[in-house]
This record gives sequence, C-alpha cells and structure tokens, in this order.
Amino acid sequence: MKATSIIIMALISCLALSTAMAATAVHDGAVMKPGKTAISPVIDGVIENTIWKETIVDGDLVSTQPQFGETLAQKTDIYMTYDEENIYFAFHCHDSEPGSIKTSISKRDGMFSDDFIAVVFDTLGNSQRAYIFCVNPSGIQGDLLVNSDNEDDSADWIWESAAVLDDTGYTVEIRLPLSSIQYASNSEKPMRIGFVRKIQRSNTMGSWPEMQPSDNFLTMQAPIVLDNLNTVRKLEVLPSMTYGNSSARTGVNAWDRDIASDMGGDISYSLSSSVTLDATINPDFSQVEADAFQVNVNRRYPIFYNEKRPFFMEVNSLYNVAGTGGGNNMRTAVHTRRIADPAWSSKLSGTTGKTLFGLLAAEDAWNNPDAVYMANPRYLIARAKRSLGDGSYIGAIYTGRNVGADNNHVAGFDGVYRFSGNHQFEYSMLQSVSTVTGSDGAMGGNTAMLNYRYQTKSMYVGMTAENMTDDFRMDTSFIKRTGITRAATYISPKIYPSAKRLAWIDRISPSFGLDFIRDNNMQADDISADIGINANLAKNGYFQISGRKVRENWADRAFDLSWYSTNGNVRPVKWLKLGASAGFGTGIYYSDDPFRGESVSYGANIDFEPGERFTQSIGFNHAEMTNPSTSEMMYDVDVVNTRSTYQFNKYFFVRGIYQYNTVNSRQLVDLLASFTFIPGTVVQLGYGTLMEEGRWDQDEWRNDFGDLQTMKKSLFFKTSYRHVF
Repeated sequence: MKATSIIIMALISCLALSTAMAATAVHDGAVMKPGKTAISPVIDGVIENTIWKETIVDGDLVSTQPQFGETLAQKTDIYMTYDEENIYFAFHCHDSEPGSIKTSISKRDGMFSDDFIAVVFDTLGNSQRAYIFCVNPSGIQGDLLVNSDNEDDSADWIWESAAVLDDTGYTVEIRLPLSSIQYASNSEKPMRIGFVRKIQRSNTMGSWPEMQPSDNFLTMQAPIVLDNLNTVRKLEVLPSMTYGNSSARTGVNAWDRDIASDMGGDISYSLSSSVTLDATINPDFSQVEADAFQVNVNRRYPIFYNEKRPFFMEVNSLYNVAGTGGGNNMRTAVHTRRIADPAWSSKLSGTTGKTLFGLLAAEDAWNNPDAVYMANPRYLIARAKRSLGDGSYIGAIYTGRNVGADNNHVAGFDGVYRFSGNHQFEYSMLQSVSTVTGSDGAMGGNTAMLNYRYQTKSMYVGMTAENMTDDFRMDTSFIKRTGITRAATYISPKIYPSAKRLAWIDRISPSFGLDFIRDNNMQADDISADIGINANLAKNGYFQISGRKVRENWADRAFDLSWYSTNGNVRPVKWLKLGASAGFGTGIYYSDDPFRGESVSYGANIDFEPGERFTQSIGFNHAEMTNPSTSEMMYDVDVVNTRSTYQFNKYFFVRGIYQYNTVNSRQLVDLLASFTFIPGTVVQLGYGTLMEEGRWDQDEWRNDFGDLQTMKKSLFFKTSYRHVF
C-alpha cells in the first residue's frame, strides 16, 4: 500500500498541475480563413485553375522523418475551399523522379506502404481527436482516427478522392462531406488542420505546420476558421444479411453442422453536428480477417489480438486511458474482443464544448459453459475527456460487467499534461469493486499509473511507475498480471551522421532500458536490463541489434536469463521489401517443474508487389527450446503465414490466406472475394478450412501422431447496404 500511496500522491499533483497550468497555445501565425466557393469542383484529380485559385500552403513542407526540421526535397502545393455541404482539398505533389513514385491499386487502408498525402483535421478544435484522410497517387483512400497519441486505422468514413500521375509528380483532389464528420458549427471556434506527405522510396515524411520532435498529430496543427457552416443532420441505416454453413468434425465420419442465416441492422443518427447515436440489433460480427498464426507455446501471458469487427473498431481509441498500452502491464482498459458474440449494442459519442464523451452498452450472447449463471453478460462503459489545450486533458472512465449475481465495476480518472514543449506526463488511477458467487462480500482493488516522456530531436527519455493490487479486476481490460509494483525507464539519444561520412545511414539511436517489477504476493523481484542500437538506413531500411539480461521469478524460483537479437528490413526496389530477425539465449520453460532452457528463434518476411494490383506476402517464424540437462527438445515450432491479393479495382478484390503451424501440423486456408462500393455497402463471399494432424481413437481426437484431417470448414455470404437520408 505504501507504493500505491506514493503513486496516488504523484497523480494528484499531476492533476492539480493539469487543471491549473495546462497550455492553450497553438502554432504561431494568423488563423487561416480559406475562401468559400459557389462552384463545386469535379473530383477527378485534375486541378483546374478556375476553382483552385490560391494555395494555403505553397511549396515547402518540413521533414519529420527520419530527421526533423529540414525542407522536404519535393515541393507540395495545397489548396482548400468549401461550400454549404462539403470541404474540398487539392494537392500538387511535385516530384523530380516521377518514375520512382510508389503507388498501388489496393483496398481501402492498404496504401500506407505507398507514397501518399494526408489531411490531419481536428474538426472540433480541442486537440483531443483528429481525422486523418490519406490518398495515394492512384486515388486509393486510407483513413485514421487519432485520440491522445493513438492512431486507429479501423475507422472508415464516406468521402471522395481522385488522383492523377503525370511527368511533374501527381495531383490529388478530395471532397469531404460535412455529414461524414463531427464538427463545431460555431464559426467563432477555430478548427485545427495540418498536412503530411510521405515519400516512400526515401522513407521521408514532411508536414505543414512544422512538427516538432515532441509533437504528435493532435498538437502539430494550425488554427483554421470556416465561416457559416451549416448544421448537417444525418440519418443512416445499414441493413445486413448473412448466411453461414459451418461444420466441425466430431468423429471419424461424424460432423456437427450449423447452418444459419440472419438479418441484422445498424442505425446512426446525428443528434447535432458534434454528437452521434449508433445502435445495432442482431449484428453480423463475423470476422472476415483471420488472425495470423503466432508462436503460441510456452507463453507466460496470453496473446493480444486486435479488434477487427466494424462496430467496435472506433471504440478502443476513445475508451482507452492514459498510461496504458505498449509494454505496460495493462495493454488497454477496454478490449472489446471480450464481448464475444453481441446480441445488441449501442453507443453515443460526441463533443460538447471542450468535453469529448462516449457511452457504450452491449449484451453478449455467448455464455461460458462452465459459468454458474446462464444469463448473458451485459456491459456498460462511459468515458469523458476534458480538453485543457495543446494535447493536455483530464478524463474519467467507468466500466461495468454484470452476469447473474456476479458483477465488476471500475471507475477512475486519467489525463495527459504537456508542458514546455518537450515534456509530457500521462497518469491514471482506477478503483474496482467486484462481487463473485461464493465469496464473502465485495472485493475491492486499485491501480495507479504514471508515465513521463521527454523528447527532442537528439534525445528521448521515458519513465513509468505503476502499482496494481492483487484484488484489482477489470473485466473489460487486457492485463498481464495483478499484485505488482513496477518502475521502468528508457533512454535513447539520437545521432544524425554527416552525409559525407555515412551517406547510407540517416539516424543512429543507441538505447538503454531498465524494468523493475515487484511481485507483492511472492515478495520477489523481476529485473530486466536492455541495451541496443537502432539505425535508420537511407533508401527505406532499418536495422537493430540488442541484448537483454533478466532475473525472472516463476513457481517460487528465480532464473537468471539472457537474450540477444537482431532484426531489420530493406526495400531495395519499390516492388520488393525484405525483412529478417534472429535471436538466441535462455528462457524459462513454464511448467510445475520449470527450468532454464536454451532458446533460438529466427524469421523472415517478403512483400512482393510486381504490379499495382497484385501483392504477395510471405512470413516465416521458427522457435525452439532445449533442456540443457537432458538435451531434450521441449518444443520446435515453425509458423508460416502467406497472403495473396489481387485488386481488380478500388472496389473489388480477391484474397487467399494460407497459414501453417507445426504444432499439431495445423493448416488454415481462407479465401475471400469482397466488393465494397462505400464503407457499409458490401458484398462478401468466403470459404475457410482448418486441418490438423492426428487420429481418432473411438471417436476421441488425439494429436500425438496421425494423418492430416479436415477438422473445420465454413462457407459464408454477407451483404449490407448503407443508405444516408
């Protein structure tokens, strides 16, 4: 409890500082006021002088990657205008080597390995959330939602784009309907905007306004005013129909078959220009994208899988709390994949003044067969964030899960405080109260987290303090372990070699990390020390080499471990990307009788793009561990993941996935044909089969040895239509 008290006092101090001193400054310079147009431009990628009269950014962007503060080698002219219903952008991306521009005809959000331009648009002007609209030289779209340093590419909005390649580079036009975004209709309140360009062949990125090393997409923008915007109310309906035919083998010649067809629907209504209500009944939450096979043997913690279901994909970026993510003990406070099979769900989200808020409710139709109650779990999650300016905020969160007489409730606060340009604190404190059948009364627990970051062009420093009591429970979260006190630090200076001496290296970053975890139950300490060197190579390459020394406790024993690894990637030509990794050392074999084993791992990946429409990716990973005292191989795992995609046009593609894992010789084949006219208007046909090596012993499956047999197979058809009134 002493550690908890210290962290709580630090959090209260940060809270007071945030409330009293949070910066409100924006980038220097006058507020931009682009002109309004009476003639709507035709979105064909051709910039007509009669429409696009004056640039708002003329020529020079400033580099942000791999170096800060240099003028981008290629010039970019940017135009902007608007009318009663839409906002328009145009870009002329000059390029002295137009034949080296990398582009592709891909599905939405499949263009981030190409050259592209992007609009970073904080339409509410509160530095808490920004839309990012990206377009590559073939006119393919990518869109992201940014919340407090978190970039989420799962969000899809309705907007229009077109691009044209020519001998001067490429041009792009964008039409952004007001009905597709939340915005402040009050013309006195400035929005905030920025622009980004990526040049893939040199792995360089530039921005306007200039992005400082400590900036992110929420803090780099400049103020802009669009006068007399109308309040556009929007009603959307999205009926859907799915058909599924799946079979699972239950014996030598016996199958359990499930044929189901369902109708469902979503509805979305704009209560105002900045508040939206969404609801879904009997939704189709089938996962079109199969989770990639991973090495899932001898793991202390479970694998984290990203959310891929459309209704939930925009949720995580809003509901996560500060101080989580990355390598921290709590990966996320709201992990919606815990809601396995929703019968219904609804969400309310928006902004009022400087406050961003969200409310999510759902009922899960999936029941654990071992559970005491057969009632459906119900979830209620509420979130609010009050902007304090310049990316700082103070927030509050509540999460609840109820099933029968069992329940879990968590409430707390969090925030981000930025000061002096280069410093940032992230803090959170959560309190849980849980009731479990058979226990004596309610159980309470708490957690407190505090992160500090310092970042300049030449230095990055990160520090973390965290305490989580043994009785803390958060049924919506992804947590590695409870009952710990943790402190960690990471330091990485950045060196920019002279081009005359090391022209093939853009940046060198030595690094040192120290992580201390006190297990308050075992009264034992886990300590790890990391040292490494990272190099950003010219012509789009990366290389890293690192070493780690660890003392880790498991099953009342302490183990001294070491691990050495290297990895890197390079794109020698625009149609080929190569990557490789390797590591060796010692690790714990987690069991009731653990020991220190000798481990080796290595892997490689290839991304092959022989044309604008076809992509082929192949990934291979190997992991093994040997007991040094007996020379017994404890595991020897190979994992292969391949993906082949052919994009006929920006609407229609076919994709095949093959995955192989030597554990049980498991093989997965997943085929998909997909047509997407706009987000929500979709037709998809898919087939998948899962095979395992084993044998049947009186209708009992044994995977010790045997032949490869099909264990599951499924066929599905899905169609949905999105209509905007």
